[in-house]
This record gives sequence, C-alpha cells and structure tokens, in this order.
Amino acid sequence: MTILELSKVTRRYRQGGWFRRSRALVAVQEVSLALDPGCCLGLIGRSGSGKSTLGRLVLGLETPNSGAVLWKGRDVRGLRGPDYLDFRRNVQVVFQNVQAAVNPRLPVWKIVAEPVENFDGLSGAAARKAAVALLLRVDLREKDADHLPHQFSGGMLQRVCIARALASRPACLVLDEAVSSLDMAVQAQIIDLLDEIRRDTGAACLFISHDIRVIRRACDELAVMHQGRLVDRLPRPFAPGPAAHPVLSELINAILPAAPKAPKL
Repeated sequence: MTILELSKVTRRYRQGGWFRRSRALVAVQEVSLALDPGCCLGLIGRSGSGKSTLGRLVLGLETPNSGAVLWKGRDVRGLRGPDYLDFRRNVQVVFQNVQAAVNPRLPVWKIVAEPVENFDGLSGAAARKAAVALLLRVDLREKDADHLPHQFSGGMLQRVCIARALASRPACLVLDEAVSSLDMAVQAQIIDLLDEIRRDTGAACLFISHDIRVIRRACDELAVMHQGRLVDRLPRPFAPGPAAHPVLSELINAILPAAPKAPKL
C-alpha cells in the first residue's frame, strides 16, 4: 500500500525585482512517484536538478503550483486537525547541515525529546527517559544525553538528528544529503544504521543525494532528476542499459572512470 505519493507535481518560483522583468523558474515539473512501506528510494541528480525542492514538497514545507502530494490517498493541502497532525507526525526529515538543525543551547536529550513532548505529551523525567532510549537506539551512550551539540563530532550529531526524527515513530523519512558532509567511514556507519532502522520499523525512506555511491549502498530503487523532471528510474543493482538517461551514465562515470590508456613506449 502506497503511503505517500506525488502526482504530477510542479513547483515554480518567480525571479526578478523592481528593475527587471520577472520570469518563472520551474524547479520541479510534473513529477510523479510513490513511496511504499519499507522501501528506500534514492533520488539523484546534478546540483540544481530539483531534488531538494522535491523533498520540501514531500515534507509539506512548500506547496505545489499544480499536481498534488497525497498522504494515504488524500491531498496534503486538504488535511485538517487530527489528519494533518497524523501527516506531520509520520513524515520526518534529517538534513545535511546538522549544526544548523539543532539548538546549540540545549542538551541533546531535550533536542531528541521535542517530538515526544509535542506529539505524545511527555515532559520531565518521562521525556528524558524516552530520549535516552532513542539515543541508545542510534548507538550513543546514556551519558551523552546531557552534552551540548558542540561536544559531538559531525557523525555523532547526525545520529542525534536521526534519533529525533525517529522519536515520533514516523512512517516516512526524508534524508536530504544526510551523509554528504561525513567522511566515507562514518557514511557507511550511518547508512548501515538507517538500513537496520528501516527494516525494524518498516518506514519508507526518500534518500536524496548527488552521490551514486551512497545511493547504491543505501537504496532499493533509484530515481534520476534532471532540470526539474524525473527522467529515469531503476531497481537494484542500478545497471544502466542502452536506454538509460545520459545524466545517469555521467553520474556513474564520475566515480567509475574508464580505465586509463596504457602509455606509449
């Protein structure tokens, strides 16, 4: 059963100002895709292809100019009251810039506990207990709960953000370049953690990245964006055939260059 669906979604912006004529910039154009429980869909493309805009549309942070974002078959724009709360609780995000995503003045248990305070009404010792359990779930320690964000490495702070995203027990996770700023060893650890969590909880994942290596390791299916459009879609093992879009071949060749020619003697 599809839990989240984009149906011919288009998002335009206006460019211009007082001294020049404004024009429309189409960031996403008639994109359709669906997320099923337990599936991890990788969304890849060059910078400026519309990947992050699509992620914001999925999260409800932006509204499409046309088309619809459907949560359990219903247009998100029409959700009200408990139905909208259900959407907000079940679609969570982990951003790339973890430093900007947390309050530097709060201990991490307070950061992680925010969703359980908002959605479950927990507070005080109960909220802290729930936050500590989540920190342990992402392989941090109980004593880490009282540390401030600046006391963590980038990889550890990303685990804190993942713990916060899991606090509301979401049905869908959006990961927007969530491991791009980490070194390769830490990337692998975070991807393995996310894979374990996904299998345990059955959550769907939309994994946005420009790095085909990350997509190959993390995802079950690959979607390619180019100039705002969805131009290709492949299942594992992501082997592009003759009909594959050129952008996909370029992204793969960027990390798998052709063998160098032998020097002339």
